Amino acid sequence: MLKRLRERLRAQVQPLLDRPLYIPEQKALLSQDGGVCPEDGARLVFDPFSPDRHQCPICERWYEGDRHHRAWITRYQIWLSERAIHLALLGGLYEDPALSRRAAEILAGYAERYRAYPNRDNVLGPTRLFFSTYLESIWLCQVSLAASILDLDEIRGTAARGSWSARWSRSPPN
Repeated sequence: MLKRLRERLRAQVQPLLDRPLYIPEQKALLSQDGGVCPEDGARLVFDPFSPDRHQCPICERWYEGDRHHRAWITRYQIWLSERAIHLALLGGLYEDPALSRRAAEILAGYAERYRAYPNRDNVLGPTRLFFSTYLESIWLCQVSLAASILDLDEIRGTAARGSWSARWSRSPPN
């Protein structure tokens, strides 16, 4: 049973190893029209590897634009923080440096960019990545957990090298 769980988690994180790491430069946005199909009101499908194109599950039309992208960021930031935990945990348990290194790159990337996110456009309290302190607290718990699993020297070393920043891309390859 644990072997199946490990294999499932490993399969979930593999795409993060195969593609450039993407950490959004913009803050998430809560709006009435972002992330929602204008034709039927359905919430657009979340694909963590498609920051710019979003499909409606009902009419199957594709949508693009800043408001859809910034709505996607909300789900992506939480998703990426969850993957950081999985990467750190699997990397530590199975002594796989590639997994631990990618978790460290995620954390170092957020550490570098965090203060650049604006503390404005908030619906519920002061926050930088999201529009709500509730969402930011979930994200913060997850990145803190990932950091507690990793060797902090690895995170510092990744941040100091800065080599990961050149691999960030707005449109990860499919």
